[in-house]
Amino acid sequence: MFNPLQRFNPVQKDNILHLTLLGIIFVLLGMSAYFAVRGGSGNGEKEKFFTESDKFNAEIALQSVKEEILPGSIRVPILIYHSVAPHGPLQTSLQRYYDVAPEQFAKQMQYLRDNGWSIIALDYLADALEQNISLPPKSIVITLDDGWENQYKWAYPILKKYGYTATFFVFTRAIDSSGFMTWDEVKTLDENGMTIGGHTRTHPYLADITDPVALRSEIIGGKGIIENRIGRPIYTFAYPYGHYNDQIIDIVKEAGYKTARSTYYGTHNAPEEIYKLKSIEVTDDFDKFVKDINAR
Repeated sequence: MFNPLQRFNPVQKDNILHLTLLGIIFVLLGMSAYFAVRGGSGNGEKEKFFTESDKFNAEIALQSVKEEILPGSIRVPILIYHSVAPHGPLQTSLQRYYDVAPEQFAKQMQYLRDNGWSIIALDYLADALEQNISLPPKSIVITLDDGWENQYKWAYPILKKYGYTATFFVFTRAIDSSGFMTWDEVKTLDENGMTIGGHTRTHPYLADITDPVALRSEIIGGKGIIENRIGRPIYTFAYPYGHYNDQIIDIVKEAGYKTARSTYYGTHNAPEEIYKLKSIEVTDDFDKFVKDINAR
């Protein structure tokens, strides 16, 4: 049988084998570091999250829907972040779309500060829409979806550095599992100027669910779990994958939420859209970030 090393002497063979083994080790270490940066090696929740590409693509597609600006609308961009973590060589294009590198997140936050933007809480925007309250010029809202551990590790310290508030939407089944925050971390956010919002129990595609009992379990049940864990009521909700219908909105209201955010693209919202708030999904594209928040 042909031996690919037969033309080399024993010392050369040993060196080649050693280099090959080192190469394998470095690849494995790189893979391990990448998954560690993203918050763990993964489990059912995390893997399921990135395999439902049809739902993700549906969410992304909503960002292409032309914005309808209703009479009485106010212009307050609502930013959506998902994962805030360094990029890695093993990422899919979908994962890269949803990851904003920490240095880019910091650059975006600095841009907001340097250009006179006022960061307000989503709850405060809801109050302004309902009660016709005047907001500071160039108001903007920061939201982060799903409860990823990297949001706590990378985004939260940057938000604190700039004195910004943000709303963290969490789905309860993921919390305390690999890749996601712990309940202690969620409570720390709540106790330090951040807002915790509901994002259902299991992050389903709500528009596929017709059974009102199942919808109530996801929406009302998830709200109750969060409130029990952090010890206070929550009032804002985000639709998983951004879609909604009248039945879903009715149950969101029944749960006691005062407002709900979609992923339909837009920077303007009217009082009658308080349960259909439009938003901007943020990526690493800094020029797009600047263009989106300044578009009229």
